[in-house]
Amino acid sequence: MVASPAEIGDVLAAAGLTLVDHVRVGQVFAASPRELLDKVRARSLNNLAALPDAVFQRGLRALQRDTPHRRAPRSRGVSRRARHVPGPGADAVR
Repeated sequence: MVASPAEIGDVLAAAGLTLVDHVRVGQVFAASPRELLDKVRARSLNNLAALPDAVFQRGLRALQRDTPHRRAPRSRGVSRRARHVPGPGADAVR
């Protein structure tokens, strides 16, 4: 299981680190339906690699059936949400 951003933040805060900025970056996983299928087939993502083979194969078949009729997801670009948290040395981190 992958830790949530909040869980990661809690661990870092417990280690004495202070949040200065939070930046969310969007990305395109695949530029085309073909590229999406190729990447999924390779099981290159941790969550796909962790699936039992039978479950993965059922999902892959469903994706192969549905993908030719869909467009690749569009990037929303990069959005920036920043929050300054005052604290010792916070300006030095920026």
